[in-house]
Amino acid sequence: MQQPVRDIEPEPTRRLVLIRHARAEAFADTDLGRRLTSAGTADARALAVWLLSMGVHPDRVLVSPAARTRQTWAAITEVTAWGVAAEFDECLYAGDTNTVSDELRATEADVRTVVVIGHNPTIAYLAQILADGEGEPAAELAMAAGFPTCAAAMFTLEVTWPDLAPGSGQLSAFHVGRS
Repeated sequence: MQQPVRDIEPEPTRRLVLIRHARAEAFADTDLGRRLTSAGTADARALAVWLLSMGVHPDRVLVSPAARTRQTWAAITEVTAWGVAAEFDECLYAGDTNTVSDELRATEADVRTVVVIGHNPTIAYLAQILADGEGEPAAELAMAAGFPTCAAAMFTLEVTWPDLAPGSGQLSAFHVGRS
């Protein structure tokens, strides 16, 4: 007697949110030390409200070690109260899209949502590279117009983290946090 064929559960969808830090002061003793302006802090809090409205609850958070990205993360968590500890990773400050992609591909299989807070041009380029061109039309258009400070590109991924590759993400939303 032949056993019935069981439906195989598809892999759950993964979500990736790429965020450029909020507005920072133009000068500091070092680039790593540049801090958010008061407007930048308010913008990060506004972005946090949007992230919550989109149902974002990260399992993993990667943040550049620069002061402005750390402060963006702090302002976001003031609003969201996400209970996840950020990983402050040098590759998000000095690395290129390949380096950041490698870090994302190393994400554990059970992680469903990753939030990355970094810098341009890397964050914008990575968003462009990952987009499959079949995303939400308004989001695609908004992202094509530029990736300003405190912008977030949200992707739906139907691939596992190790399979993350150019064109493997569908842009589901794009938003610029402004207070």
